[in-house]
Amino acid sequence: MLYHDDTYVYINDDEPYYIVDLKEIENAYQRWNKCLPNIKPYYAMKCNPNPIIVKHLFELGCNFDCASKKEIQHILDISDEDASRIIFAHPCKYPSHLAYAKEKGVNLMTFDCEEELYKIKSYHPDAKILLRLAVDDSQSLCKFNIKFGCKQEDINKMIGLAKELELNLIGFSFHVGSGCNSAYTYYDALRICKVAYDIAEEKYGFKIELIDVGGGFVAHTDDPKAVQFEDIADKIRQGQYDFFDDRVKFIAEPGRFMVQKSHTLVCCVVAKKRVGDKFIYYLNDGVYGSFNCIIFDHQNPEILPESPKDASKLYESQIFGNTCDSLDEIKRSVMLPELFIGDQVCVKNFGAYTTSAKSDSFNGYKVDKFIYEYR
Repeated sequence: MLYHDDTYVYINDDEPYYIVDLKEIENAYQRWNKCLPNIKPYYAMKCNPNPIIVKHLFELGCNFDCASKKEIQHILDISDEDASRIIFAHPCKYPSHLAYAKEKGVNLMTFDCEEELYKIKSYHPDAKILLRLAVDDSQSLCKFNIKFGCKQEDINKMIGLAKELELNLIGFSFHVGSGCNSAYTYYDALRICKVAYDIAEEKYGFKIELIDVGGGFVAHTDDPKAVQFEDIADKIRQGQYDFFDDRVKFIAEPGRFMVQKSHTLVCCVVAKKRVGDKFIYYLNDGVYGSFNCIIFDHQNPEILPESPKDASKLYESQIFGNTCDSLDEIKRSVMLPELFIGDQVCVKNFGAYTTSAKSDSFNGYKVDKFIYEYR
């Protein structure tokens, strides 16, 4: 609450918080099943590991993409030790995490190189493995193939080594990158999977039964020219029909698609300066908190004043976060009505790769208040 007299401004609650609409998560899950009814979603835990959200997705029937022992433990805790709901999808796994996966019966996992194959052979030789393929990610905001993925010229060698080590290769996976704006990219990735499928079955005698189409799915966009999820789903279904028969099952690893629209961040102006005709504002969250997505996820969040005193006149404005670091800049230049200390602003569609990558220690700031709704 804010109140003021002629001299002072008083604020008795100036901590940022999230409003989380669980109905939006349910809507996303239903939208997925409508568009891709034969592709089982494995929610990417890294996107937003909020326990209430994860439990809600679990109850809806979603499975989970885990990258570490801690993420696996989270799902085993809520699933009564049901390891069948998990894919260990990090291509580069700690040896101790592999041993833990074996102990808990987490058998489905990915790899993309010889060294990882030898590691799996040593720590989890009974695993069901998927070779992660490098595919075109040039149309995506976050490109992954610089770090992960078996190149096409190495596919034969990797499959041959899996055969030599007597490992259980059951399929292939790929990731086109996050925030992909090309539906055709998914179709072409499935074509590459078919090339690998033929090598595995015809040359090495593997029985391929699973294709993982990864993530990168568009959740929300106001750009009428941008590719929509329905466009991507059409191309994936076409690829399934053109390249594979009913023996092959499909899964995916959606993250932002499931949770992006569910969160609204509410901040307030905690400090302000005027420099000529320009205003500089300081919010109670920043790039070491929820706005880390500007740096790590290529996001460009829109700052929406909730109730400006005069919205008719706009001023050039610069917005910083709450830390002592001058790199903690949210907006270099944006046109806004004049705001005052204590005024609230919000950021909608802010549930993906915001809370998960934030710091809980820098300068002692963190966002730990969540208000849950079901609208």
